[in-house]
Amino acid sequence: GGDPGRDLGPDAAQQEALLGETYNFYVIPDQFGVVSGHLLVLPKKPATSIAGLDVSIDEEINWLVEHVAEIVATVYDAQVVVAEHGECGCSADSEDRNA
Repeated sequence: GGDPGRDLGPDAAQQEALLGETYNFYVIPDQFGVVSGHLLVLPKKPATSIAGLDVSIDEEINWLVEHVAEIVATVYDAQVVVAEHGECGCSADSEDRNA
C-alpha cells in the first residue's frame, strides 16, 4: 500500500476506462494509440500543456509518469517513450512573423 492519492492499483495495465488516478491526474488507455500499451496521463483541471499546470504538482506528475512508465515497460517488456501532446507554446504573433 502507498498513499491512496497515488495508487495505480495492481491492474493498472489492463485496458479499462480508468487505469489509475492521483489527486490531480487520470491515467487512461489511448484507444487510438499506434502501439499496444499507449497510455494518456490527463490532468483533472483544464490545461493546454504540462507547463501550464501549477508548479506545486510537479512532484506528483513526475512520480506518476515514472511509475506508469515502469508498469508499461514491465508488462510489455519494452522501452517506454514519454512525450507530451500539449500546446506548442507559440503565440499568434510569433506565427504571423514566421509566415
